[in-house]
Amino acid sequence: MKVVTNISMRQRRDKTSKPKSGRPAASQDPEDDPALIKLKHQHIPRDAQGDPVFLILPKGLRARYDEWMGNLEAFWKATEDPIAVSEAHTLTLIYRQVSPLWLDEAIYRLADQRRSKNHPKRVREAVIRSSRYMAVRDAKKRGLTWPEAYEAAERSCASNSATAGTWETMRRAYMDVKADLKAGRGGLYFLPHEQNPAAREAMKAGRSLVKEGRDATRLKEAERKASTRPKKEKAGTGTTRRTRT
Repeated sequence: MKVVTNISMRQRRDKTSKPKSGRPAASQDPEDDPALIKLKHQHIPRDAQGDPVFLILPKGLRARYDEWMGNLEAFWKATEDPIAVSEAHTLTLIYRQVSPLWLDEAIYRLADQRRSKNHPKRVREAVIRSSRYMAVRDAKKRGLTWPEAYEAAERSCASNSATAGTWETMRRAYMDVKADLKAGRGGLYFLPHEQNPAAREAMKAGRSLVKEGRDATRLKEAERKASTRPKKEKAGTGTTRRTRT
């Protein structure tokens, strides 16, 4: 199966240009509208030229993928069965495609429902411990003794009510984090990006704009084709009609 790994290798098909006559190309695909592409792929990583980076499927394979994903989207919206989300995510992995917005929203909703009150609590506690650890580590790198480093960390963290603590608190946090890192539990101190509800609403609005823009582009294309279609001549307007005898 032949695929292209960068949209820039598709001869800049997404950056449609006007033909020499200056008129819009009759075969121009509404999906190739640069404004729609920019909005539709706004969250996709880009290359050095600013083009979205993802795999381009051949037409036949693309149609099969779109049909399958469309069925899964309809199934999810009708039933909210999590297996639809799992299968759709696996499909994007197999076909090496970017997840559509509906799938991202579904995954976010399932994750948000599964997340308990303890999860954000653990994140906050880990951030506090790691902040105290780094304060001690940085102080020690400056050549201070351990007691001096703990005291320096105490002064450094005092400006933040969440990380503020005693000399002993700094020492305990440093030892705990160091033990976790040594044991391969560094993932405890990874700070996930908690998505802002307003940002998600903006993404939904963007999707609506993409759909509206696509529909408007298709309507204009249909109107243009209708206006250029030759009109049928009416009977009796100078044309000779042959009658059967």
